[in-house]
Amino acid sequence: MHETHLQVDTGKVVRLGPNEYSINDVDALRTIYGPATRFIKAPWYSAFDEPSAPHSTIFSMKDIKAHGQERRKYATAYSMSTMLSYEMHVDQCIEILDQRFREFSSTKELINFGHWMQCYAFDFSKRFGFLDRGHDIENLISSLDAFNFYGSLVGIIPEWHRFLFPLINFFKQKTGLRYLFEFGRAAIKERKQDSDRQDGPSDFATKFMEASAESSKFTDLNTLRGCMANIIAGSDTTSATLNSILFRIYGDSSCLQRLRDEIDQFPKQGGMTQPISYKESLQMPYLQACIKEGLRIHPATGLPLFRLVPPGGATIAGVNFPAGAVVGINSWVAHHDSDVFGPDPGVFRPERWIATNAEDKDRISTLDRYFMPFGHGARTCLGKNISYLEINKVVPWIVQNFDLQIRGGTAEDSRFMKAKNYFFVKQSEFQGTLTLRGLHD
Repeated sequence: MHETHLQVDTGKVVRLGPNEYSINDVDALRTIYGPATRFIKAPWYSAFDEPSAPHSTIFSMKDIKAHGQERRKYATAYSMSTMLSYEMHVDQCIEILDQRFREFSSTKELINFGHWMQCYAFDFSKRFGFLDRGHDIENLISSLDAFNFYGSLVGIIPEWHRFLFPLINFFKQKTGLRYLFEFGRAAIKERKQDSDRQDGPSDFATKFMEASAESSKFTDLNTLRGCMANIIAGSDTTSATLNSILFRIYGDSSCLQRLRDEIDQFPKQGGMTQPISYKESLQMPYLQACIKEGLRIHPATGLPLFRLVPPGGATIAGVNFPAGAVVGINSWVAHHDSDVFGPDPGVFRPERWIATNAEDKDRISTLDRYFMPFGHGARTCLGKNISYLEINKVVPWIVQNFDLQIRGGTAEDSRFMKAKNYFFVKQSEFQGTLTLRGLHD
């Protein structure tokens, strides 16, 4: 990442443009994003809103108090205890993915592994049929890519947004984002008509509708936006993280073997469900280290999380900034800071997260202070628990059951997976062939 190298070469503060700065400082994380912050979101985020919409989305909302009130409406639906009630939906997706991977294993077909990880992430929130059909249904994935490309660039000059958005009109065609929103509206209508039917665990639409029934402040618009946010933000972030973890695990034979040994030994310690349950995955320390290292080395977002310096100005990393200046920390810069993560921040090394003594625990505590794969503070990604659930379920299942031969992949190559950064850092060319692992040969 260009900005990462720039920050390493020039110091804690890098000027990106007129009155706009990238910060690399551990203490600044709390100043800018902490619970008592007065730094509001910068105008850059407005390019991800529809200009004619009466209210901002929870993603772009600037007012700190209003954002807190809006976030509380969704809090219960995104709690980890609620997430566990969705585990059956993840198991169903893994069952379909298993069928597809076994087909690929028998044919030795070269597949785009990253595409299948996004299909998995898409179908968890709501079964679109990506896993069944294997292609970009109604151009949803390509439309999301175009939307993120637009928002990340137009946000640089947000005043252009209200003029450019109507010209492009992401909702003009019946495919893409319009299809997504119409699909969401139809799903909500279906839930309302079948509100008395109880044939399994609730999904997100049902949870949001229950919240709407309990409070007039939770409207149908909140329900629709909640469902759409899971898909628009969740599929890219989760799939990017899965690609990061799996590409690097399979690119390092020693890492792969150590993780497999941990997974294979787990049933001997008291049994293991198939697929592995979320609670079981948390009892595997090396798996957790691999997941955390994947989130560190390739965080899903690749631009600074821009904020406005509040009235009165602020001193950050020893520099005085005037009110209205735009500042932010890029998780790629933070996660590759050698002062925090050691002399090898560009190396995938899960062992950096494993504590064997009190000194290690103190060291890891320092790492955690600058670990921000889902943001930080009150604006932390609402859906991070969804992502953790999906990742903790599917990674051990794939590693346990399949060999992946990465096309051109070696331990060294795995550090340099090609990616495009349009806010979400999305990998490309993660291709390979699958072979069913012979556990009992």
